[in-house]
Amino acid sequence: PTLMAPGGRGAFRRGGFLVGSLAAAGVLACGLPEQVPVLGVQKALAATDIGNALDDYIVRIRPKGFFRVAGVHSDGIAIGDACWLWKISCSSKLLLTWESKHSGYMIRATSNFEENKQASNSVWAVDKDSKEAGKTIHVWGQDFDDKDSRAFRFEKLDNGCYYIKNVKSGLYVSLDNTSSDSDKNEIKQQKESFEWELQVVGKRLGKYDEYPESIICAQYDTYSMGVNWMSRLSDDTLLSNISIPGTHDTATCSVSGDSDPTLSMYKCQQDYIPTQLHEGIRYLDLRLGGEEDPVLNHGGTSTFNKANTDLTFSTVIGYINKFLTEQPTETVIALISNHNGDDTAITNAMAAQIEHYKKEENGGKDLFYCSSRIPTLGEVRGKIVVLRRFTPAGDKKDTYKYGIDLVNWDDIIDQNDTKGLYKVFESSGTESSSCIAPPVAAGTQTQR
Repeated sequence: PTLMAPGGRGAFRRGGFLVGSLAAAGVLACGLPEQVPVLGVQKALAATDIGNALDDYIVRIRPKGFFRVAGVHSDGIAIGDACWLWKISCSSKLLLTWESKHSGYMIRATSNFEENKQASNSVWAVDKDSKEAGKTIHVWGQDFDDKDSRAFRFEKLDNGCYYIKNVKSGLYVSLDNTSSDSDKNEIKQQKESFEWELQVVGKRLGKYDEYPESIICAQYDTYSMGVNWMSRLSDDTLLSNISIPGTHDTATCSVSGDSDPTLSMYKCQQDYIPTQLHEGIRYLDLRLGGEEDPVLNHGGTSTFNKANTDLTFSTVIGYINKFLTEQPTETVIALISNHNGDDTAITNAMAAQIEHYKKEENGGKDLFYCSSRIPTLGEVRGKIVVLRRFTPAGDKKDTYKYGIDLVNWDDIIDQNDTKGLYKVFESSGTESSSCIAPPVAAGTQTQR
C-alpha cells in the first residue's frame, strides 16, 4: 500500500522497505495515490517536458499504481534481452544520460543495486529501431551509437507521474498488457499514453560517494512527500504515536565480498542510506563493529558506501546530519547496536560524535536526543533519537547518556503471545533531553 499522511495530503513513494505496524489510527493510514481514477469524463493532465534536468541521475520507474518495477530479462546480461516488469529486479536502477544531438535521454540499466556496476549490454532500445507500435523495448550495447531510437524524453504530469516517449517514433513507453501488474509483462512502445511513477534513487554511475539532493527528489519524484513528511505532523505528537517507516539492516545495500542480490545472504536493501532518508525512512538499524570508527556490518561482514569503501559510523552520522540540516522538520531514530563489535569502542565512537557536532565549526548543536524519555516530535525535529543496544563501557561510559536502553529487550517484554508484543515506556516526565549525564552521587550507581 501507499502510506498517506493525515487528511491524504500526500503519499510516500513506494519501495521495498519494512514498515512498522500502525501505532495510532489516524496518524498514518494506508490509502491510494492522490489521483484516484473516477468514472466519467476525465480532465486531460498537463504534461511538462523536464528536458535535461535529470542528466546523470539514477532513477527507478514503475507503472502508476503497480508494485513491480521496470527491469531487464536476466538483468541485462545479453544483447536483445527484453525490458519487462519484475517484482525484484536487480537491473531496476536506470542511469539517465542526456544526448544533446537527439534531445533525449539514453536509459542504461545498472546491476546489483550498487550504482558502481553496469550490466554488460544495457542501453534501452526499440526492437529493430522500429517506429511501429507494439515493438518491444530491449537492451543493446553499452554505447549510445548515435541512433535516435535509443533516445527518450520524460514529461511530468500534474499528478506527479510521467509520460516517457521515444524520440524517433514519438510513441509512448508502455506495456504489452497495461492492466497487468505481473512478472514478465514486456515493456513496449504504444500509441496510447501510459503513466509511470518515478523515483530519483542515485547520482552518477561509478565509485563516487554522491547521492541525489533533497531538492531534486522533492521536485522530480512522483511521491515527493518522503523528503519532509514529518512537517505535516504537529509538534505535540509523541513519537510513540507515529508509525515510523524503517529499514532492517539499513546499511546492507553493498556488502563486502557479496554475490548477486538474488543469491546474497546479507543484502537487505536496494538503496543507500541518503536515498532511504529521501524516500521517507526515519528509523535506521545501525549495527556496529569494534573499530575506532566502527564499520557497519552484518554478521561481521563489512558494508560499503557507494564509493566501495568501508561504511563507518561517522560517515553515516554525517549523512543523517546533512539530511536534517536540509530538512529541519524531520527526525531520525537510530538503533545503535553492538554487532560483533566492542562496547568500549562503540561508547567512545558515540561520545566522539556527540562532541564533534557540539563544536562551533561543525554546527555547534545537540544533534542527538539521548534521554530515556519518549519525546514529542517538536522536541526532536532536526535531531537523531538514539535507541541503544550496547552497554556503555570504558572511560566515557558516564560522560553522556546514550539513549533509550534496549539492551535486554527480550527480557522486558510486558506481553508476548499470539496477539503480539509490546513494551511500555514512560512517555512523560522531566528528564532533560541533553546527552550530558547527571552527576553521580557518592556511593550510588548511574541508572539507565
